[in-house]
Amino acid sequence: MEQLDLLRNLEEHHNSLKVYQKELFNLKNDSMVNKTEEKILDTEEKLSRLKFSQEKIKDRLKQSNTRLKDYNFKIEEIENNLYKGQITDLKQLEYLNDEKDKLKEIISDTETEIIEFMDEVENIDEELLTIESFLEDIKDKNNKLKSKYRDLEEDLKDKIKSEEDEIIALESKIDVNLLNKYNMIRKNKRTGIAEVKDTICSGCNMLIPTVLIDRLNNRKELIYCECCGRILCKP
Repeated sequence: MEQLDLLRNLEEHHNSLKVYQKELFNLKNDSMVNKTEEKILDTEEKLSRLKFSQEKIKDRLKQSNTRLKDYNFKIEEIENNLYKGQITDLKQLEYLNDEKDKLKEIISDTETEIIEFMDEVENIDEELLTIESFLEDIKDKNNKLKSKYRDLEEDLKDKIKSEEDEIIALESKIDVNLLNKYNMIRKNKRTGIAEVKDTICSGCNMLIPTVLIDRLNNRKELIYCECCGRILCKP
């Protein structure tokens, strides 16, 4: 029966359409891209925090260098006063020597501080290079992944459009009343056609009476399962 063959063909295209639509849904909701995007954001935030920390250390390094210059200048002034011989007062000389010793201690501590700051800056520079390299790599992978997903999405959209066109073309060839009945069965049962295998309806797994099997074999009319209501066909 031509109408039954058209319905079977229609059912196949509906099933294919459902598969492609599900694949497209899963693709759009795939967590791989989302996880990669989150990792990129986390890495960028870490990079930003590290750069901010580095700038603060550089500011402190600059301040320490400025202080070191001031201390060295003060020592030069004290040494000039000590060695020019213009100061003869012993207490003042003793005071200047004490000040010079204190400044030397401060200078030593400041130089140590500067070295530590420079080490911190160097360590952060190395860490920044590592993170930036990682960020560049993960962005590249993410772009390739998104490109791949876009290609897959376009392919699925083309397949969906093709199936929808086939369905429209087939529906135009099927009797309107029969098509409405078939669509109603599909709406309630998810499938409108069921094959009969070894006298069993593949839709509901119930036994089909012999009289219906004989009528189905004659292919003169459409036969419906008495249990689930699906349109029956032979494998």
